[in-house]
Amino acid sequence: MNEKERISAQSREKESNQEQLDEIAAEQREAMRDQLERQERKQENIESEDEVLHRAERLAQKAEIEKTEHSKDTPLNERYRGAPSRKQLHDSFKQQMQSVRENLGIGGKVFSTIIHNKTIESVSNFLSVTIARPNALLSGSIAAFVTVTILYFVAKHYGFQLSGFETILAFILGWLIGIIYDYSISRFRK
Repeated sequence: MNEKERISAQSREKESNQEQLDEIAAEQREAMRDQLERQERKQENIESEDEVLHRAERLAQKAEIEKTEHSKDTPLNERYRGAPSRKQLHDSFKQQMQSVRENLGIGGKVFSTIIHNKTIESVSNFLSVTIARPNALLSGSIAAFVTVTILYFVAKHYGFQLSGFETILAFILGWLIGIIYDYSISRFRK
């Protein structure tokens, strides 16, 4: 090899070494940049966690101060202890009804006012406890259905007409059976 070839080979080798060194340096710069970004994110998270913790402590202290101020302002008889009184229940019911009625239309407001009238509510409660018992209504309906179905086929077979009172009578008999069943079960449970 002559001198020129040897120098060109060395220069090519230096160039390839330089390229390799540049690649390694670029990789190192990327790695250092990634590491710095991660550290910055960690630092930001630590700062944000500290800020959130500090803010939560301030809010807790403020709530505690407001709670103690509120308990000092309200007299003992207005504080809730134990089960609510009838007056508290009545006031709570009125507030709830007002807030619900505000969202209703005109017809809904009128209907709600009528339905929640004290006399209508008391009559409805009395009927639901005595006459309109679920078991009594169910047994009356089943008895009316079965009896009228059987009577219809019998009347069709023998050729006579039903008057329509059979359904009412069958319902009343079934209802009576349901009421008797309800009261006997409630007696045995007590």
